[in-house]
Amino acid sequence: MERPSSDMTRKVLDIETKPQGRGRPRITWTSVVNRNLKEAHVNKEMTQDRAAWRHMIRRLTPNKMGKGQAKKEKN
Repeated sequence: MERPSSDMTRKVLDIETKPQGRGRPRITWTSVVNRNLKEAHVNKEMTQDRAAWRHMIRRLTPNKMGKGQAKKEKN
């Protein structure tokens, strides 16, 4: 039995595609995040442990400004 032409999967499969453009593909946000995590040697299990994640972020961040440590303005 064939799906009707109004079915969503049929519509998606019937979409005409155009050839891919020249050059390298655009860099996406997720690819940048994954590359940064790989460079920092962080795996998925580490990101799920909040205490370990905070420790790692503090270690990697050069400017350690926590709550209450905001810069005071000069008058």
